[in-house]
Amino acid sequence: MTPAHDTARDGAVAVILAGGVGTPVGLAAIDDEDATVPFHDAVDTAIASADTITGVNGENCISAVPRRGSLRCGQTPQAFRRGTLSRACAAAAEDPASEATDDRSVVLNYLPEVPSMVLDGSDANIKITQPVGIQQRDDVRAAPEHARAESGRAICIDPIRTATPMRTVAFGAEDAATQPRGDHVAYGCAQVLASPGSGHTFDIRLPETDHAPTLLGARP
Repeated sequence: MTPAHDTARDGAVAVILAGGVGTPVGLAAIDDEDATVPFHDAVDTAIASADTITGVNGENCISAVPRRGSLRCGQTPQAFRRGTLSRACAAAAEDPASEATDDRSVVLNYLPEVPSMVLDGSDANIKITQPVGIQQRDDVRAAPEHARAESGRAICIDPIRTATPMRTVAFGAEDAATQPRGDHVAYGCAQVLASPGSGHTFDIRLPETDHAPTLLGARP
């Protein structure tokens, strides 16, 4: 997850996180979570599931078809009190069997007593997992909401799959030559945030495997 915003209300510091494989998060979504997190330790964003979700067993046979009324498709941003997220991540780091792949799962698994408020998301907030998603992303960035200069800067940073401890736990050892290190991606993000401008999309890729322009050409 990529930190999108850091806010303080009534002495409580909160962190708002946005995924790195989706469209640029709408400013309204950030505002909604910014206004909600002072009253909840954890806040999530989701939309109702329009698809039938099928559960399967180890033999690839249907084991369950959950009712869609109680299902949501998780999106970003997610927001947490910093202390809440820190405690959950510390507990996950001590658990060698941890399989959480995002921050909402970390809080749910390791601080089950903390309720996570769910705010309505947007159909335009898509997760990019296929090449066609890049075109969809560009069509949504073109939306006026992301170009409102008076509301702040809107920047999309889209790194390729990155070698992080959480990913290693979830997916096992992968070819290091195909993934940038987390600190290299963080350095590229810092370069973008330190630069002027708004309404841009930056892809972060490995120069060794992708000859397109990349933010990782000059590493720290």
